[in-house]
Amino acid sequence: MERLSRFIGKHGIAAFLRLPLYPVVSLLWGPVRLLSTLCNSRILLTGKWSEYLMYRPYQGISFLFYWTQALNLKRFGRNGISPLVGLGNFNLSVWWHLSLPSSYLFRKAGSVLAPASMFTWWMMHVLWISNPLINAPCPWWFLVMVLILISSTFFAGAFVFLNYNALGWLFFPLGLWGMETGNYFVAGLAWLGASFGSLTVVFIASYLSLISAIRLESFAPLLALVPALLKLSTHFFHLTKGSFFSSLLNIAKLIGLVDQNAKYRRSKISNSIGYFYFLFLYFQFAVVYFWITQEIHWLFCGGIVLYLANRFVARFADNQSLYLTMFSLACMITLQTSDLLLLASFWLVVSPLPALLGDVTQGCPLDVPPALKPFRVQVIIDKMSRFLKPVRSKDRVLMAFSDPKGSYEKLFDGYRRLLEVPCYIGSSRGFHFFPDWYAVSETNYEGAPDLWGRAPSEVSANLKRWEASYAIVYQDSGTELDTHWERNGYKTIAELDWEDCRDDLMGGIPCEMGKPVPKWWLLAPNS
Repeated sequence: MERLSRFIGKHGIAAFLRLPLYPVVSLLWGPVRLLSTLCNSRILLTGKWSEYLMYRPYQGISFLFYWTQALNLKRFGRNGISPLVGLGNFNLSVWWHLSLPSSYLFRKAGSVLAPASMFTWWMMHVLWISNPLINAPCPWWFLVMVLILISSTFFAGAFVFLNYNALGWLFFPLGLWGMETGNYFVAGLAWLGASFGSLTVVFIASYLSLISAIRLESFAPLLALVPALLKLSTHFFHLTKGSFFSSLLNIAKLIGLVDQNAKYRRSKISNSIGYFYFLFLYFQFAVVYFWITQEIHWLFCGGIVLYLANRFVARFADNQSLYLTMFSLACMITLQTSDLLLLASFWLVVSPLPALLGDVTQGCPLDVPPALKPFRVQVIIDKMSRFLKPVRSKDRVLMAFSDPKGSYEKLFDGYRRLLEVPCYIGSSRGFHFFPDWYAVSETNYEGAPDLWGRAPSEVSANLKRWEASYAIVYQDSGTELDTHWERNGYKTIAELDWEDCRDDLMGGIPCEMGKPVPKWWLLAPNS
């Protein structure tokens, strides 16, 4: 009841009463929104793809994280040591899970890769029309293909949440088609193509192939994985046994899978409404399919098990990867099964509330989100570059944050997305900006050296400890720098008020936890 009251207080009683009608509303608004967003994307036809990243500032700023990775991999190589990441001596071989082709493509075409991949993903489903084993009429295929295209999941994948992994998902329907029709050579080519885009996609493909192999009592689905697994094995050439398991442990600690000896721990309490909403959608589809065919679809049920395992057993992927897995499986099944009841169930699966897919715009109705347009991240990069202009190559810049006191959720004071901008600029210009997520990872053990503190004495101690030349401190937007910094021997080099960037960020500042808009100061000690 408390959550319901908060929802009504935030969105109004009218929004609550409209929610049951959302499947109908999305059927009408989905095609309009898709066409409007594509129309807004015409600006990309002029080129300059590297100046744009995603379609919302929230994701665009966050996904500079992947641009930073791509820059360091290009400069230092997969087996190199980067002085610009983590604590300043970062072994890039621990990024064994990254795909170089997809990382570089995402760096050069951040607003193009995901839509292009999703539209190619969609066109891959045309293969089911030519399947001689399926008796569904052509009008049925056309109807299902249209519903896929205008669904909220397709829109979110194309314009909201997919990153460099999009290149891997492009091949997923082809792999499913090859596996389901017994064309294992095609499946092998598809999984090999996916391996150049996403390790996660290949992992999910391996799981589904195992289910198929058990169901068919054949090794053929597993043999189709061999080319992809051989390609992925090249990622480990420069890894020692120790560094491999160390990287796995660090990742496990950060995602909350392992708490032992971890300095920062994720909260076990999370909003489960969205999770169980999707679980209900998947379960009802499985039940409806069984009701119609009197058969269990083992791949789809296996996908539900994977969805549960990712939450309650071991978190190996983000929720968006599971959404696309179930989306792809539901599309495959519905294209093969012409039944109106299943079609209605299918629509519920593929077009959930956009807000639960991360597709939400502040101040807009939950059931009618606006059309989007490419976010020009270069404007923010240029403003941050001017702010950091005094910093020279090989300098080190420390940003002051409060001690999170062991809480993962309190890291970076709710400003972690804003942090990605100077991290990217530092890697571009050759200076070290920290702390970043990798510095957190390297110090995520009991007794690790400290990175935190916002008081002048704490900042001074950290500057000395980490041999940094500059500090960045923040206060609320519109304020003047507290005089205690000058009294403690600091001089102001530059300042940046994020409120001045509001128009460039399409009206919203990507802060977390209800944090106020900050103002940054670049400071240097007098001595």
